[in-house]
Amino acid sequence: MAISNTFTTDRPVRRIHDARLEVPDDPGQVFEELIAGNDRVCQECYRLLRHYERFPWGVGIKHSRILAFVDEVLPDGHRWDLLNREYFESVREPKRLEHAYTEEGKESYCTGCGTMSPYRSPPPRSADRARDVAVQLSVTLHEFGIAHDWVHLAKRVQELKQRPEMAGNDFDCFSQATEEAIDRAGSK
Repeated sequence: MAISNTFTTDRPVRRIHDARLEVPDDPGQVFEELIAGNDRVCQECYRLLRHYERFPWGVGIKHSRILAFVDEVLPDGHRWDLLNREYFESVREPKRLEHAYTEEGKESYCTGCGTMSPYRSPPPRSADRARDVAVQLSVTLHEFGIAHDWVHLAKRVQELKQRPEMAGNDFDCFSQATEEAIDRAGSK
């Protein structure tokens, strides 16, 4: 039995129910917009921590002044009117984000990697650590329903991290490897 290197959307995929998620058409923008620029993804290990769910319109209108955890969005082309607003609640993915009590107070931590600062960019990773993080990145891309060559992604991140000119730039390493992995899946 042959094992495929490609996570595809043809197989059953746990699609993220996220009414505010837009996947860029350009594979070169996927890492920046969905992973590095996404406050719902741990920046240490690239594990998905939260997603947005549409919040009932009537409840949003009735309690809009007290629902600080609910975002209101006005769809394109509409005037600023109560009837046109949409409401979205940020919801934690089960067992992926937990709370800890520190000297500074209550803080959140990622249960995947244990970092106490899942929303802050980490210092540059070693080539081996970057490869391990690339595996988790592949899982997150799969959860988003993005077809990609997961083996290429992990190998390419490690290769790029071993280059002296790229070793200190994790963003470029992951971005380039993600783009290539998506392109490879599309060409198969």
